[in-house]
Amino acid sequence: MKYSQVYDIIIKHIEQKHSQTFLIQGGFGIGQKQLAKAIIRNFGQENTSDTVWIHKDPDKNQIGLTQISPIKQILQTSPLYGQYTFIVIEDADFLNEKSQNSLLKIIEEPPIHSNIIFLSNYDQVLSTIVSRCLTFSLHIDTFEGLTLGRQDLEQDLRYSSELSQFYTAHWNEYISLWTNHNPLEIFSFVETIPDKWLEYCLFIWESIHWLLLLAETDKTRYTMIRIPQETRNRIDYITDSISLQHKRQALQELDKVKKQILFTNHKNSLALEQFLLHNFSSL
Repeated sequence: MKYSQVYDIIIKHIEQKHSQTFLIQGGFGIGQKQLAKAIIRNFGQENTSDTVWIHKDPDKNQIGLTQISPIKQILQTSPLYGQYTFIVIEDADFLNEKSQNSLLKIIEEPPIHSNIIFLSNYDQVLSTIVSRCLTFSLHIDTFEGLTLGRQDLEQDLRYSSELSQFYTAHWNEYISLWTNHNPLEIFSFVETIPDKWLEYCLFIWESIHWLLLLAETDKTRYTMIRIPQETRNRIDYITDSISLQHKRQALQELDKVKKQILFTNHKNSLALEQFLLHNFSSL
């Protein structure tokens, strides 16, 4: 569904008290955070103590029970500045099992003033949670620029010049890696990836492989995507040197590597190097 459609439906459900627990799914950085902020802003409670955001600590690979435990106490207290209390679980996929089970007890019998919004990128939320939420799948309206039209990602880059510079450089470096076809460059390239921006890097890799596939399978849609001309020229060059089977295989393997890295204790650099080396050897 489109951003505006999801927004209208959730606002209506909150106002009419039809649902109190929502799950907004979609790809990395697609716009879940901006949508949640817009919904809360509609009720004038975006910057009040009645709104609580919970997200994964950058130095940890999951959201533990310690971060979830205060929610029950927060919801037992009536809102101070508005009609509702909003709890937004920003990185819901990274909730560990104990955290999700704790939340399950809360959303089974939520206080009348509470609204809980789960934001998911990787479909890792337990089915028992999903079954108790009004669920939406958020789609992109327009594929544009190196963010491919993803609102949350665009906001991240806009507010961090350091991240923006790294993001653009990594796009160009990854394309260069595939243009040069030099396996020896893989190790030094992977060493430059900071853990704090790993998800951004994985999105870049996935986006480029998706564009390579699209350039061969759907030329009309590919030409409609607004990306820098130099980037398009280099992608066109790589497209001609890789088979269709290889393009599809790379995307499938990258999806497995992404989940392996984000949701297990697998060593990041080793998994990334193995992915690149395996795909380079198949050229």
